Amino acid sequence: MSEKVLLTKELVQEFESFKVLRNSLDEWARDKQDPNAAKSIIHELSFDQMARAYLIGYEIEKPKFQPGDRVIHINYTNHPDWKKDFKIAEVLKQSEYRSRVFFELKDFGDYEENYIRHATPEEIYWLETLGRDKVMDFHENDIYVDGDGDLFELSQNGQCDNYTRFSSAEKWYKSGGDFKGVYPADAFKPFPKEESK
Repeated sequence: MSEKVLLTKELVQEFESFKVLRNSLDEWARDKQDPNAAKSIIHELSFDQMARAYLIGYEIEKPKFQPGDRVIHINYTNHPDWKKDFKIAEVLKQSEYRSRVFFELKDFGDYEENYIRHATPEEIYWLETLGRDKVMDFHENDIYVDGDGDLFELSQNGQCDNYTRFSSAEKWYKSGGDFKGVYPADAFKPFPKEESK
């Protein structure tokens, strides 16, 4: 049994309008093949899609991004200007303007879907949770926790004090090292010194 065809919200509006005004697959097929006929987005459908929409029905395609999704600008990793003001953002809602779809991002305004993508869990951890500029942005004096709960500090030259078989924390991380978490160096708060009397 054939399934319902998946249509965008815009195509559904065109489809319903077409059904009210013309209601004929024949007319749609003639218009689709006639190079001089006025075309609309409904003519972008294949014959199979149009027939299934008529005979079986359709479902409205869900937006690519839902409220609460964490997204990142597609140029973030290779465009220095984006690093200043856009790391990870939360999608608040979808809106439309002149048949273009926009997603409102918390603190960053509206973006079209072709400018953003879902952030990976790894990106969310490094860029948002740790506040770093990139994935694997290791800082001197960070303390890392491995799967056994052992702590190791990242020294000035990028060496991991407990993992001598890897030349750096980055190599250890990339190799699939058992990484549980990090105590960032910049989160360190020293005890206040007592003033000597």
